[in-house]
Amino acid sequence: MSLRKQLWWWAAAAGILFSGAAAGQSDDGERISIRPSSRPPRAATNPAATPPRKAVLSLQGNSDERRRSSSAAAAEITPASRLPESECLALAKDIERDAKEGNGGVFDRSIDRATLARLITADVNAPAEEAQAYANDFVSSFRPGDEVRRLLRGKGSFHFLRLKTDDGQRRALMRLVAGNFVNYYELLLTRGPGERVMVADVLVYSLGQPASEFARDMFRLSRELPEPRKAMRDADAVLRLAGDGAGNQALLACAKLPSELREQRAIVIARCTAAAQVSPEEQRKALAEYRGLFSMDGMVELSSLNAYLKWKQFDDFDAAMYRLERLVGEDACLQCFRAGAAAARGELTAARQRADDAVRMEDGLQLAHETVLAVALRQKDYPAVAKELLALETRFAVRFNNLEKQRDFHGFVRSAAYAQWKRDRDKAVAGAGN
Repeated sequence: MSLRKQLWWWAAAAGILFSGAAAGQSDDGERISIRPSSRPPRAATNPAATPPRKAVLSLQGNSDERRRSSSAAAAEITPASRLPESECLALAKDIERDAKEGNGGVFDRSIDRATLARLITADVNAPAEEAQAYANDFVSSFRPGDEVRRLLRGKGSFHFLRLKTDDGQRRALMRLVAGNFVNYYELLLTRGPGERVMVADVLVYSLGQPASEFARDMFRLSRELPEPRKAMRDADAVLRLAGDGAGNQALLACAKLPSELREQRAIVIARCTAAAQVSPEEQRKALAEYRGLFSMDGMVELSSLNAYLKWKQFDDFDAAMYRLERLVGEDACLQCFRAGAAAARGELTAARQRADDAVRMEDGLQLAHETVLAVALRQKDYPAVAKELLALETRFAVRFNNLEKQRDFHGFVRSAAYAQWKRDRDKAVAGAGN
């Protein structure tokens, strides 16, 4: 796998992982929790190549650059007025259904690769033949649906949230949840061959720039750096260190990169993530650097939420959530994030209200039920704990074993609700066997 493709894989695998207080086990033995963490889940190995382990990539690009590239390529994209909502909804729902079935083919087949290649080469200051060859190579191996499938591993969801219209262009907003890991994707829609509604470009929030801009950045760096392969290997080390929680080592490695690469979005966001692992002061310096290079429009908050709670910077967390909510809109996962922050403040009533709101908004979201469970445990609302344990086991195939030995559940196992839960679970298991 080329380093450029590794960077894209990391982008798809970045985001926020809500992990922590509830002590359950999923089918693959992972601990269920709801504190924010920066680490995404490991994806299954591709037989053709071993994917990188972590992603810590940047968010929305420089606004001037985005305006230049979008204006140059605007003619390539079908305006929203010519894309009926019904056709756009049909495509988004088809992609969602295919992902639910454990596939990614519908997403990958929906990519308008010719348009994506033209977006990549828009305004590129290089020989046309060289730029076109690079774009063709990138789009031929661009498989976002396969990356979603590998992240989900047959579990979680790639859920359609809503259609958006920005700058006269239609976009489908999707949310990826794999276990407790959350990310958002915007699919830029257009008319492709045969007048079909297709995907012209993909914006992964944890990357912060459309695939076309990402490819254009990689092409520019490959031409500008004197030793591009060595530089990319060094960048690879920075991303791995930041993803593995080795903040000080990542910062030292980052400082040794060529300036052109050190200012690339992926590296700047890796520096933000690494700095947050070291101290609030380092985090503030890194975010100031980010703001000096790129617009602070909300997407970078995916990498910052965990650090804000870790350092008890609740005002910064609230401001970050406000910016993220302006991008995403109403979403049950964001209510779970808010519930986690309220619980960290000790505001359990507010945390419970947020968690209950998340369940009401999206009852089929496992993370919402896990959040209610964690808050209810702290409130000692043991009937609610029993209800959520049963829901997680019967509806989401989460196993809860040996609760008697788990400190978080000591009060629950001594309550009447515990005995009732065991009876209800036995009934549910018996019913499932008939």
